[in-house]
Amino acid sequence: MIEFILAAVIVIAFILFGVLIFIWIQINSSDSRLVRIIENRIRLNNIHFDIDRIKPLVIEEVQEDII
Repeated sequence: MIEFILAAVIVIAFILFGVLIFIWIQINSSDSRLVRIIENRIRLNNIHFDIDRIKPLVIEEVQEDII
């Protein structure tokens, strides 16, 4: 039983190590899909932040035009 648990821990450690190496290689490669997805997500967050900042100004201008 102990041998099985030890073997399972070793296999899981190898799998996690492989995943970490894969992520490291993907992030260090500037033309990888993962990097482009992350950059696009950051750009979208910045756009949403700008829209949220502009929205109250537009609403105030519309309310002033109505009055």
